[in-house]
Amino acid sequence: MDIQGQGSLFLCCLLLGGGMGLVYDGMRLARRILPHGVWAVQIEDGLYWAAVALGVFEVLLKENHGEVRFFLLVAVLAAWGFMEPLPVRWSWVWEKRC
Repeated sequence: MDIQGQGSLFLCCLLLGGGMGLVYDGMRLARRILPHGVWAVQIEDGLYWAAVALGVFEVLLKENHGEVRFFLLVAVLAAWGFMEPLPVRWSWVWEKRC
């Protein structure tokens, strides 16, 4: 794979990680609005992480011919780590104003 292909794959993984963070924050926000029991939260988290694992596997399989490259995993985790806390912080501001 040439450098241009690696760059586009890196951006794809950044988008995947950002999407993962936004989806999880949406789940956490929904849990604040509609409280869930412990078992429901565990099931939701299990389904979320299964979907994330399948999504990352699919990207690596289709775009990178199944090769796991460290920089791709770093891109996914970095984007998720950056996006993960943002919407929940915004929801705290909204809750304080109301």
